[in-house]
Amino acid sequence: MKHSFAIALPLIAASIAVMIALPAQFGAHPQWTASVLLIGAPAGIFLGYFFFAMRLPKVLRVIFSLAVVGAAYYVARDGQKAFIASFSEDKIAGQLWFFGWIIVCAGCGSVLASLALSPTNDLDSEAEKETLDEV
Repeated sequence: MKHSFAIALPLIAASIAVMIALPAQFGAHPQWTASVLLIGAPAGIFLGYFFFAMRLPKVLRVIFSLAVVGAAYYVARDGQKAFIASFSEDKIAGQLWFFGWIIVCAGCGSVLASLALSPTNDLDSEAEKETLDEV
């Protein structure tokens, strides 16, 4: 129950982004707006929890997530330019464009999940806290 906000926040943000077609405004194909968000948001939650399970500090989790967003956005823009320049013939460039946007959305979901996971959630129970205090 204490992790419900970290799960709900990226999903609510993805729902709002679908309604306003946010990825299309940044360069995704307009027909992909819903699909890249519906695939990327749960993947971003998973990525955020993966960084959380590695016991990384919140700052590093956010930095790594933003690095994923930046790298994926670069790949997606490069794929878009190559796909358009080839007059829709280069299938690999089209796939880079599409999957790049999925990873951009996953990175954004990971940023939101990482921000919602507070440092107090690092230890799941009082027993773990007591065990660490004894060591």
